[in-house]
Amino acid sequence: MGDQPQFFFRVLGPLQVDLDGAPLTLGPPQARAVLALLLLRPGEVISMEGLIDRLWEGRPPPSARVQLQGLLSGLRRGLGRNAIKTRAPGYLLEIAPGARDLDYFRERVSAGRRLIGAGHTAAGAATLREALSVWRGEPFADIGLSSVREAAGRIDELRLAAVEERIAADLALGRSAELLDELDALVARHPLRESLRGHLMTALARAGRAPEALEVYRQGHHLLAEELGLEPSGALRAIHAGILRAEAGLRPSVEGRPSRRGVPRRLPPAPPVFIGRDPLAAGVEELLTSGVDRTAPPIVAVTGAGGVGKSAFAVHVANLVRDHYPGGQLYLRLHGTSPNPTDPGAALARFLRALGIPPGDLPRGLDERAELYRDVVSDRRVLVVLDDVADERQLRPLLPADPRCAVLLTSRRRLAGIEDVRPVPLDVLSTDESLALLRELLGDDRADAEPQAAAELVAHCGGLPLALRVAAARLRHRPQTRLADLAAQLGRDRLDWLEAGDVAVRASIALSYRQLGTGQRRLFRRLGLPATPEFTGWTAAALLDAGGEAADRLLDDLVEVHLVEHAGRGITGPRYRLHDLVHLVARELALQEEPEQERRAALSRVLHGWHDVAAAADARLPHWYGLDPEPEPEWRVPATTRQAAASDPMGWFGEEAHLLGAAVRQAADQGLPQVAWPLAQRATTYLDIRGRYDELTVILHDGLRAAEQAGDGAGIACMLGLLTDVEANKDRFDTALAYGERAFLAYARLAAEAPPGAGPRAELGRGGDRPDEAGAGQVAERARELEEARRRGDPPAVGWGAYRLVMTRRAAGLRGGYHALFEEARTAFIACDAKLSALWAIKNSGLAYVKQWRFDEAVECLRQARAIIQDSGLDTNAYTAGDIALVYATHGRYGEAEELTRAALEQARLQGSPWAAGKALDTLSRLARDRGDPQAALTAGIEALAIWRQVNAPSRIAATTGVLAAICAAMGDTDAAAIYRAESTGASSRHELPC
Repeated sequence: MGDQPQFFFRVLGPLQVDLDGAPLTLGPPQARAVLALLLLRPGEVISMEGLIDRLWEGRPPPSARVQLQGLLSGLRRGLGRNAIKTRAPGYLLEIAPGARDLDYFRERVSAGRRLIGAGHTAAGAATLREALSVWRGEPFADIGLSSVREAAGRIDELRLAAVEERIAADLALGRSAELLDELDALVARHPLRESLRGHLMTALARAGRAPEALEVYRQGHHLLAEELGLEPSGALRAIHAGILRAEAGLRPSVEGRPSRRGVPRRLPPAPPVFIGRDPLAAGVEELLTSGVDRTAPPIVAVTGAGGVGKSAFAVHVANLVRDHYPGGQLYLRLHGTSPNPTDPGAALARFLRALGIPPGDLPRGLDERAELYRDVVSDRRVLVVLDDVADERQLRPLLPADPRCAVLLTSRRRLAGIEDVRPVPLDVLSTDESLALLRELLGDDRADAEPQAAAELVAHCGGLPLALRVAAARLRHRPQTRLADLAAQLGRDRLDWLEAGDVAVRASIALSYRQLGTGQRRLFRRLGLPATPEFTGWTAAALLDAGGEAADRLLDDLVEVHLVEHAGRGITGPRYRLHDLVHLVARELALQEEPEQERRAALSRVLHGWHDVAAAADARLPHWYGLDPEPEPEWRVPATTRQAAASDPMGWFGEEAHLLGAAVRQAADQGLPQVAWPLAQRATTYLDIRGRYDELTVILHDGLRAAEQAGDGAGIACMLGLLTDVEANKDRFDTALAYGERAFLAYARLAAEAPPGAGPRAELGRGGDRPDEAGAGQVAERARELEEARRRGDPPAVGWGAYRLVMTRRAAGLRGGYHALFEEARTAFIACDAKLSALWAIKNSGLAYVKQWRFDEAVECLRQARAIIQDSGLDTNAYTAGDIALVYATHGRYGEAEELTRAALEQARLQGSPWAAGKALDTLSRLARDRGDPQAALTAGIEALAIWRQVNAPSRIAATTGVLAAICAAMGDTDAAAIYRAESTGASSRHELPC
């Protein structure tokens, strides 16, 4: 039996069925309604006619029987075929005893009554609380059938009766003071329920507030007479008479004796687990307790997004400082994020009653109540804690004036309209703090038993305390569930699984959303459309297709309520981000509330905006050969944004490269090739200069995928050409050659399909920028070196000179004049048998030729490249500068070899290219080894290995560790040699990113 699935049916709230502790999908609303009807009478046969009559409420369609059978069939698939049995004249739901939360509730209520009857009042009250804890809302709250609602009303009566009995037990235990707020709210909701009114009168009388108790009776008497034409019951009249006579049990007890009257102690207990914010809490504690000569009460506003832990933080700090405020501590939740925030006048009434003012003495107007409140707390040290403040209008009347008082509040708004507010913004927890909180909530043994799963859980929760607490609650109540199970569930659908009872991350975020105006809601929803939660300022205008000023105002409103957070400032202006979970909620809302056409149009504008600004920045960078013509962006960013990006193109690409990669991927996923491949092309030069080849490969593959899916010949050709380049730079020459041949065919197809008379669209050697004085000087110096090499007729020097001039021109920002240098370098490298260097020049010449539709020259480049690659003598671990250095070394010119390699290393470091730096260090290591300096060879090799590990290049790691093993073996260090040899073997078995 232990292997049988365990179902548990939750009806005390929205209908929910748990299968082995996890919620089960119940199907459409009508299927849920059928299950509700069966759950009201489990184990009983309900006729088909009865089910049909109740399900369609007396108006069944002709196909009612067929529809009902279909609904029952669907339920059987979820619950198992034996759960719903066919029994004439209908159906029977068979569930295990105690498989409903209603059954558990009834059993616990009966147990509590037995304990109280036996004189065990405290245990009975605790058991009744246990029973009531399973309630999540109205019974069958999501089922609207009238028959179910009638039954739900009867079930709710059971809850109210249990609440009354639990309160009676608490009164018997002397807990009058702590019951007052609860009873006040209950009587407001159930004004004709005399037992609750009697309990409130009793609690008030015992708290020394007899006038208020008598007023409660007077109000009840009036309501009964007006609504029902009845007099109060004998029991209520007896309590009234007892208060008038100050009978025992109806006069102030020790807990409410007159000496404590008007000194409220309303703080909730401090949270049992508080992690990660001790320094911040200490700072707030100092703010609230220092300044004996202060002239105004300190107002500390703890602000932050929903679920970040504001309430727990405020209550924790309030309990730390409560002894500093002997005049009393007031606490009130103002429901600022609910549809109906607490009215400030009602809040003042609560405070004034707590401070000892009889209800009959309360002024009617808001201003008069605020004046009385400030008068009552004057000359006293009172701490006022206001949780979930809606806005400044709600807050102002609740602020005391006496400087000995203090206010500690929480809000999702920043409340900048209140002078002298001390803001204390809460951010999410760090990874270490999140893990510590999870261990505290679950216990160290359980968390430490699955460290990897615990880390994954923490990552999915994004440092949000509410999410961590919900995840921990799920695990605590399901001891059979492993952390890895929940981590896997969160990986699939975080929002659905971050829900426990009536606490949910989705619901917490939605509270802020519901407070927004129409424009703010639209922007928030659409911020979920881009793939990344981080975005730049112009994104809001693109999503709304609105002017920048209007979009900025709406964006600032979202920052005000902590749905959006500032993320610093970049080259083009402010940057923003949404928490990962907030981003998921925004995306859900967009899918639910935005028409598909509008969603697609909004996202398209953002992606075209990225293309627009990337094109402006890339236009200022040097290119080996002309860019392929691309579609114009269909949405333009503001001119100031383009200008800012163009003013510092390398800096801008450095900031935005991760977002550009996500934009290319999303454009490909959304079928927008007119953005995907042009944006990939625009990111290429920056990523190539920086040697970020893995990122570039991924982006180009996404661009190629989009172009191929759309049959976009220009995009296919462009991406294949660029993949040829990047694969060659990664030493994958066979792959590069394959891409080069595909690129040749793609460009040839473009030429064949072009209209008569049309020429190639790419322009080689298009005009360049004027370099600065230093750049111009370096270009001139390299040109003189090349001219000198030509004069000497020294092929290695000519090839190296042409190569250095190309690289210097590129570093100086010049965008033309490369092709002739590629050709000169190719001729010189072939002449001195520098195979890899020749391959570099051939690749660049060939790509330039195909872009110009000069296919005969391109074919010759492909032929030469294929011959070199197939030559077994190709040193695939060399590179252009290293190749020439080894040619020099072969002819005994070690000084020149080392000089040019160190120059290449310096240039690589200046450009921030780890690949070029690593290759130069490998060459220096080889040169040092060849000239008999093993220590220098070892030093350079170790430095190169650190770079290859950093960029995760397995082939390079394998080659370098193999060389280091040989060096260490020659030096007699056999242990180090063995370690490097083992790593070389392991690295060579791994594969880099496939093409």
